[in-house]
Amino acid sequence: RLVLAEVDFRHAILDAVDVEVGVVNPDGVIQYINTAWQHCAEAARAQDRVAVGTNYLAFLTSAAENEGLVAKALVTGLRAVMDGARDEFEGEFVRTTETGTCWFMMRVTPLQAQAPRAVVVTNLDISHIRQVTAGALTREYDAVRQEQQQREVSSLETMAAHPTSSV
Repeated sequence: RLVLAEVDFRHAILDAVDVEVGVVNPDGVIQYINTAWQHCAEAARAQDRVAVGTNYLAFLTSAAENEGLVAKALVTGLRAVMDGARDEFEGEFVRTTETGTCWFMMRVTPLQAQAPRAVVVTNLDISHIRQVTAGALTREYDAVRQEQQQREVSSLETMAAHPTSSV
């Protein structure tokens, strides 16, 4: 009974965090997901749902064929940690849900020392950071563009005030 209580306690801890947490076995199959991952999977488009029993490595490999470099980097990073070539991996990706587009930071860390190894995959929603960054860049671009336009107007006004005669 004590062992069961410990397992329940550990699951409760993982379910209490807002970060998606999943355990992927050495074959690439998802063995465990926490509540945050489950909620996100339920909100995802049907073809993008990943849950316990899904081969996550195959899912990402398929996405890489369709979505390009970002997904390829995620597959490469995941495999490198699973194979023992890297101690950890981090990469950003975009996920489209029914409520819009979200940015995530994926982090992969090993569960065991010997390769091939199971890994813990965490997906942290960084959309708010992306939005703030995008907003700051937009404001900076707007300020530079406005300054450019003011210089152009001033230059045109100067030319209009001092027309040159052509001979």
